[in-house]
Amino acid sequence: MEGILDFRRLVLLEHAVNKAVLDGHGLPGTLRGIYGALRSRGGRYVYASPFFPDKASPNVLIARLLKPGDVYIDVGANEGHMATIARAAVGRTGQVHAFEPRTSAWERLLAMREAYGFDNMHLYCTLVGEAPGSRVFHECAEHPSSSSLMAGWAGGTPCERPMVSLDAWAAGNHVDRAELLKIDVEGAEAEVLKGAREFLRAASPCVILEIREAEKREELYGYSLGTLFDLLRDAGLTAFYCPRKDGLHRISGPEEVTEDDADMFAVHLEGQRGKYLMERLGRLVAA
Repeated sequence: MEGILDFRRLVLLEHAVNKAVLDGHGLPGTLRGIYGALRSRGGRYVYASPFFPDKASPNVLIARLLKPGDVYIDVGANEGHMATIARAAVGRTGQVHAFEPRTSAWERLLAMREAYGFDNMHLYCTLVGEAPGSRVFHECAEHPSSSSLMAGWAGGTPCERPMVSLDAWAAGNHVDRAELLKIDVEGAEAEVLKGAREFLRAASPCVILEIREAEKREELYGYSLGTLFDLLRDAGLTAFYCPRKDGLHRISGPEEVTEDDADMFAVHLEGQRGKYLMERLGRLVAA
């Protein structure tokens, strides 16, 4: 089946078509809107398919977990691939909040929202961290998605960017619930969690957390996987390790993470809401 349905090539093709549509200045707005709807909904169906080879990638978790009316928060949205999957899942009655400090990606997000009519996709050109203010951010032209707070992560041109914390942002924008929070900020994940302590407890979102390049993160940022695990646990979240081919595995400590190319998923298991959200994932949870 995997030979017949080469999903990875399909995804790369979809990215190329999306870029062409957004760059096609002569394309009528109605056609762009139709393509946007097909792209987001079709992408969601692909990742939710039982034939998709990665059982626990962020795209799969987003496609399976979110339902109409839900709230999704994307910290490190890049050019919006996951945000569009989330937009298809939450529908017109839900909300998508996407944070992206990189200039070219931010412009792509704006163009996509306008072209595809995603009125309930809220965009923020800002860093997210432990406290509001501003920080130096390194935009890497050679590897744009690896742009980071730390020059040693991928290099790049230093520029100052505003920063918000999720606690302050949620309070200021009256966001009191979210079903899913995705954090992918090239090593600064601990800073985001430190600035979201109140929000994590009050809003009770599930969390998808990038944990790849653990040694590099510890060298440059000075914290380990154990720090991330402790921050999640202190917020009342139960952690799951997400090797992409093998579903979600509940873990009791960071030493149980055995692959570098993986992510972490966390959920509030106490109470009916957490159990209900886990039921949505179904087959993705390993026995």
